[in-house]
Amino acid sequence: GELVEPDAGRIDKCPGYNRWEWGLEMDSRVPMPHHVRKQIEEHGGDTTWLTDNYAKRDVVYLAGKLDILPVHSECEDDDFQGAYRFQRSKLYFDSLQEIYNSPTHHRLVVDGINHDHCLMFQSAAGQRALFGDFFEENGTLRPVKTEGSIDIRLA
Repeated sequence: GELVEPDAGRIDKCPGYNRWEWGLEMDSRVPMPHHVRKQIEEHGGDTTWLTDNYAKRDVVYLAGKLDILPVHSECEDDDFQGAYRFQRSKLYFDSLQEIYNSPTHHRLVVDGINHDHCLMFQSAAGQRALFGDFFEENGTLRPVKTEGSIDIRLA
């Protein structure tokens, strides 16, 4: 898909769609971590440095294949990124590739798991992402697949 800003009607219904924790605009209702806010202020409000640094990080996204409960609100900020978490993780991951114009980070799909962080980290994919064979000796993530997501099946 194409990355576009929501239309004015949607923004009027959900004015916080691009505020922290879903975006990079400051919002006193959901305080941004002090160290992030301070650095943004030191850069005159510019967040380009933040997004550039983010692309350079070794990041693994774990997505539960069964995390498919839909959003049930007319104004749910999450809905701007997709109807349910599994879809949002795919759209977000795909948007990173589009924004940075190259493979960025890694997304592991965990079969049989919904929205449960404990089961996610206990899964084979979670264990590999944290401790196992997805990492090379130098500590950087080995690109198992350069496009799309890696589909891990639980044993």
